Amino acid sequence: MKGTFVFYGLVSLTVVGFVWAPDLLHWPLWKFPAVVLGILLAGFAFLVIRSKIRFHRKGYEIRASCDPAEFEYRERHDGKTRSLKLPGDLIENGHPVYTRLTEEEWRATAPEWGKSRRLEIEGKILEDPFYQPW
Repeated sequence: MKGTFVFYGLVSLTVVGFVWAPDLLHWPLWKFPAVVLGILLAGFAFLVIRSKIRFHRKGYEIRASCDPAEFEYRERHDGKTRSLKLPGDLIENGHPVYTRLTEEEWRATAPEWGKSRRLEIEGKILEDPFYQPW
């Protein structure tokens, strides 16, 4: 109930802002949506660039998807990117968690470079508390 109230409050403030902000700032009406779109695009570009910098700095990244619930471990090696897809479980909408594989399942899933690195790769995935099943 509280979340719904907050949502409708934010939507109302956004609508009021779009209606009144051009008058308050003495801008022509056509400039305001262009400025808002520019700010949104700049924010999106910032997030993409930050993700790329983190990947290059750490040397690996974990991506999770919800449909189907799976994880992709990506790492840089000799200037190239290699990846490993691992299954996951969806405990609630938008919240994938990693469930550890047995040794046999790991050997069947992992490529040659990852077969002997099970604990290292699983440890990197489970560093993020959001992906932990407990």
